[in-house]
Amino acid sequence: MAPVLAMIVLIGVYPKPFLDRMGPSLSTVVQRVQQANTTSTLSLGAK
Repeated sequence: MAPVLAMIVLIGVYPKPFLDRMGPSLSTVVQRVQQANTTSTLSLGAK
């Protein structure tokens, strides 16, 4: 239980290394979602 609590505190105090590792993946997901929203908006407007 102590290692889990230590990780919780570490992530809360110094989250930058964890956020930096997630950045590229999140950028890809955001880009895909935006592209899907644009595509669906365009197809809805065509009706």
